[in-house]
Amino acid sequence: MDFATADLSFMEEHTVNEELVMFSSDKAFEKVQIDVPADVTFKYADTSDEAEMKKLQKAVAAVEEDWVQYFKGKNIPYLLAYKGTKIASFCIVDDFGTEEIDGKTVKIGGPGCVGTVPEFRKNGIGLKMVQKATKDLFDNGYGISWIHWTGVGPWYMKLGYKSVLKWNKKGFII
Repeated sequence: MDFATADLSFMEEHTVNEELVMFSSDKAFEKVQIDVPADVTFKYADTSDEAEMKKLQKAVAAVEEDWVQYFKGKNIPYLLAYKGTKIASFCIVDDFGTEEIDGKTVKIGGPGCVGTVPEFRKNGIGLKMVQKATKDLFDNGYGISWIHWTGVGPWYMKLGYKSVLKWNKKGFII
């Protein structure tokens, strides 16, 4: 982001956004105990199932209408948390590509557009889903899980994510 030319006027005066990172060598996130209701299950969306995709888009709209556009793709890994038959929480498990680090090719991915439908909040469902997405990334050979542009950094830090960049309406926060 180029703060010299970026229009950040949409940001609230006291909003702080962050980028966060976790490395696959950090297994502390697996030890974080997150209790969720017994009838909560996690699965990846079947993007060929039109009914499930409509249900997903409705859940996304209940959280952030602008995000619906990101939940229309085929063959995109959307991780869902169901409470009974209702979608309670969702995220995209993004693949950000690879980067050469110290002579090694490292796969980078991360959970994005993470949301929990208001009626299911405060039950640990969203955080448990992020924990699962992070584990799935590392189990599939990703070396880095990256959280891009979030206003809830401390929430991700509960799993062990580390803040690497913060900014607000006025620029970088050091």
